[in-house]
Amino acid sequence: MEKYNAALKYAAEKHEGQQRKGGEPYITHPIAVAEKLREWGYGIDYQLAGLFHDLIEDTDATEGEILRLSNEHVLCAVKLLTKTDGYNMTEYIAGIRGNEIAFAVKGADRLHNLESAFCADIEFRRKYVKESREWYMDFRPEMPAAVAAIEETIKYDIQEYYTEDFYVCFCDTENVETYCDTTLFSDYRKSRLEKLARESAKESSAAAEMMLIHAIKHRMPHIPLPLQYEAGEHGKLYIPKSDIYFNLSHSGSKAACILAKKPCGIDIQEIKKPNMKLVEKYYTERERAMCPDGFTRIWTRKEAVAKADGRGLGIGIGSYDVCDNTVFLNGVTYNIYDIPASGGYTLAIAVQSDIK
Repeated sequence: MEKYNAALKYAAEKHEGQQRKGGEPYITHPIAVAEKLREWGYGIDYQLAGLFHDLIEDTDATEGEILRLSNEHVLCAVKLLTKTDGYNMTEYIAGIRGNEIAFAVKGADRLHNLESAFCADIEFRRKYVKESREWYMDFRPEMPAAVAAIEETIKYDIQEYYTEDFYVCFCDTENVETYCDTTLFSDYRKSRLEKLARESAKESSAAAEMMLIHAIKHRMPHIPLPLQYEAGEHGKLYIPKSDIYFNLSHSGSKAACILAKKPCGIDIQEIKKPNMKLVEKYYTERERAMCPDGFTRIWTRKEAVAKADGRGLGIGIGSYDVCDNTVFLNGVTYNIYDIPASGGYTLAIAVQSDIK
């Protein structure tokens, strides 16, 4: 353990200031790789190589420093995993395949990168899937499923964002076939679809359900599908006798879902010309000061809080201010987050806090 901790401290220092595509500190990736190797039953040399695998390529770490903190077997694996200028992919992969430690680390590295690739744009994801299919499919038994999951995000332009407390995914409804497979749809959603006349409304409703199914499959795979839920008194969806919290939203050509550990709300809105009558009627003085540019962002935050509370717009949307990232409402505190959503949309979520 002492050896691992020393290696972790060194890797963290060398990767300091670097970030992943999703914005999290880069060191979270080597740690995740080492953790996968530990879970798979690999020993300390494999875990150290996992912590060190990007050091030579991405930092000013030296071979001597790596050798001092590990041994020649770890250093050899790290060197094989390092892409140099003008490297040949065939030779690079052949070298990794010929070294047990490097092969195991690359499997964990690629798998974690696939699990995180949702943060990248579609073109990057397409490139990453192509490369994975060409070179890495046999590195781990989990690889085909991980590649298929990214392919699904490409097909429907699914974007994802998550922390320890919540998971958010959203997609473009224009990429959802009108008559998509409803096998895993809830009875509630099937009933809703039957009542909708406009095809655009059906697409939005179906896309919201697809996001819920996607979220359950990828974050709570132990939960059986189809997921059955009901609408409460004020229309908020809930699962009877369950501690699973979720909420759905759609607007224009986007649909979104949130899963969280506590009551939550989500709202996505297409950015449109500000409605100053709504501003005068429902916005606080501080919120008005953020308009017209912040009109849609404020409204989205208000709706997310209202949906987390459960009463929706009946809560009196003008009775609370969302300029700060916390709101105290009806004896409960909610944390508000703005989630990046390109293409002329704004997305906000609200999650109940432990703070009273």
